[in-house]
Amino acid sequence: MRPLFRMVLLCSLLSSCTKESSPETSLLRIRPQLLTRVTSLDFERGDCIGLNVDRASGSYAANVPLTYDGTSFGSTELSWYADRSDGATLTAYYPFSASGFPQRFEIASNQEADLSASDLLGARSEGVLPTSAAVSMTFRHLLSQLALTVTNETGRAISSIALSGLKGTATLDWNRLTAAAAEDAAAMTVTPKATDAGYAAILVPQTGELAVEVTTIGDKSYRRTVSVALQGGRRYRLALTLTEEALSLVLSGTIEDWSEGGDLVTEQPEGPQDPEPPQDEATLTIGTERYALRTIGDATWMAENLRTIPEAVAVGGNKGVWYPSTGSSTVATAGLLYDAATAAALCPSGWHLPTAEELTALIGADTGSGFYAEAGFWQSSLNNHSQKSYLLGTTAADSESHVLLFTADGGAQQVKTLSSTYGFSVRYVRDR
Repeated sequence: MRPLFRMVLLCSLLSSCTKESSPETSLLRIRPQLLTRVTSLDFERGDCIGLNVDRASGSYAANVPLTYDGTSFGSTELSWYADRSDGATLTAYYPFSASGFPQRFEIASNQEADLSASDLLGARSEGVLPTSAAVSMTFRHLLSQLALTVTNETGRAISSIALSGLKGTATLDWNRLTAAAAEDAAAMTVTPKATDAGYAAILVPQTGELAVEVTTIGDKSYRRTVSVALQGGRRYRLALTLTEEALSLVLSGTIEDWSEGGDLVTEQPEGPQDPEPPQDEATLTIGTERYALRTIGDATWMAENLRTIPEAVAVGGNKGVWYPSTGSSTVATAGLLYDAATAAALCPSGWHLPTAEELTALIGADTGSGFYAEAGFWQSSLNNHSQKSYLLGTTAADSESHVLLFTADGGAQQVKTLSSTYGFSVRYVRDR
């Protein structure tokens, strides 16, 4: 993440003051998870987020700066309240702004030096109860990223690339964690950042006409306009081919780091075109839910717990689907719990429940940060939740299933068998 200069200094000053929490309360800490990244780095020490804590009775904390210590965000100035039965809604954003929780956000017009300065992240979790443990929150990109690859056949070096025609200011909906172009915003010309793969820029989600202008040494310019429909949290790639005669824009393949946004529909140059390259899946859609993927060893796993609800099935009771032990408000991050029959019915073509061998392979494997999301499990025979968390695998003998015991901090621990009628977290694995 980018250095935060004065914002980090402000966070450090605020966090340096000491304030002891009472025996009945604990310091409020946030353990971040990132689904995607704008750079090759996750959060770094000294990074600062802003946090709102809202109870049913009203605001408990507003735009409190929390500083990252390498494991979690926190401040000695913010403790939980004493009532451990009263849930709260936590809303966080990065980078921190001392002026208050942003309702509008303007990207930088010149992104050559610091792409991440325009990368706005948000996280929200409802029904959070006071706890001595750090609260896990998943931060998502609210804006869009455009990655450009350039093939230069002119023999002259490129001196500049400019992107224009789109609005540069977003209005923010923190309840839904969405961003959209402000109606009163003006169009902005953006200078992208040079990367090892080409160029990249952060843009405000919107539908419009994007003009791409490339200038080579000697001040010869090429310009082309494309229609785009950019969505927040998605990354799009556009391949540019520059010849002496013209600039052409060609469809490209899949981007894997951010959620895949798809190819930009562009005006194609006249004449025969190269076929569109095959696209690798970067996400998996089941029902109306989209899931991030992660490659671990030689297997491709869902990187989130299944949360799709089967048609005409009510969650709870004895329908094969239950809320996580952390409550219905945490389904977005913890997923739902499923018995083996329901999980098998929801499994899409080309995927499968992990085998005992695939579950065992996770023990000691480098799964990357934030892979495990604890949700407990449902004991249908006892009609209650247990706090231990398991991933469901294939069916074993005697109406039991292979399951993997895990914790969010310690990772995969043990493969065992439990009743196939119990409710477990589900992650599908791609067929090979």
